[in-house]
Amino acid sequence: MSNSSAVIVFLTGHVDDEGVAVSDYMKSNNCLVELRAAAAHARPVILLLETDPTHGGVSLETHTAACPADLLPTVLGAPVVPWHRLKDFQICSMLLLIQQLVTAWGAPGADRTIFIPEDRLRSSPLPQLQTKRSYHLYHSASNPCAAAIAADLEAQFVSPNHSGLRTTAEPEHLRHDACAAFLLYLNAETFAPGARADTLVSELEAALEAGTGLLLAHERRDGWRRLTFDEIIVATPEGLKTAGAYRRIATALHGGRHYAVSLRLLLDELDLLIRRPVRSHSLLGTVLRKTSEAGSSSGDLMRRRKRESPRLGSSSV
Repeated sequence: MSNSSAVIVFLTGHVDDEGVAVSDYMKSNNCLVELRAAAAHARPVILLLETDPTHGGVSLETHTAACPADLLPTVLGAPVVPWHRLKDFQICSMLLLIQQLVTAWGAPGADRTIFIPEDRLRSSPLPQLQTKRSYHLYHSASNPCAAAIAADLEAQFVSPNHSGLRTTAEPEHLRHDACAAFLLYLNAETFAPGARADTLVSELEAALEAGTGLLLAHERRDGWRRLTFDEIIVATPEGLKTAGAYRRIATALHGGRHYAVSLRLLLDELDLLIRRPVRSHSLLGTVLRKTSEAGSSSGDLMRRRKRESPRLGSSSV
């Protein structure tokens, strides 16, 4: 420890049989010995917080609650980097971690922007979003916070080469097939029973019937009434699931620096929806599609599904 310039603490845990979150790191004597040595040698500590429950992700509060009193100042004073496992978010986590490391080392140029070749925000241009429709995106007034996400997407889609993202919340624009896609924001309030949710469901059913693609944004930020995707599925009316509301994979909305990555992934997904429109879910369309698939060989069907499979990752944590 005395030869180290900085210490990375990887915080993991688990949920026990009674549903209580436990910090595995703070329960490990060996880990605490190393953390005390870092504090004794006044080495900078960087907390790397696992976010995926299937890999030991529990809340930061779970870890701090289990932290010994003598180490609490060290833990509370350390920068926290959320560790995500889907590629684009993981690259952002890596950038944040590298930035903390070079700052801890006092390396020359530590204040400069760090570049990783596969960083989506810097390595690839904004999508074109070329459509003849009047609007790129519809967001329902009955979908809480969807308007805020749409506004953030508009702010993200700024370039001298683009005329801007066109959004609307007017139901008549959805009815007249003037929108390329329907933004569906998913959190605990989306399908909460009531007149508002009933209106949203009616709009979604009409959009799916018309073949309007759904741009799915899954809330994962703290304090935004987030749910796991399994919980979202349970709350979704059966008719929407049957109609194919979740044919596309939802894009996770993470907080902090990762939020910009979420917005960029949503724009890229919107571009896919524009370039490859969703087929109508009308009864006739469904019958024709099933008939066509029944007559296809299994190999052709697998190749077609592979071509149509979404490129973006989901979050159901």
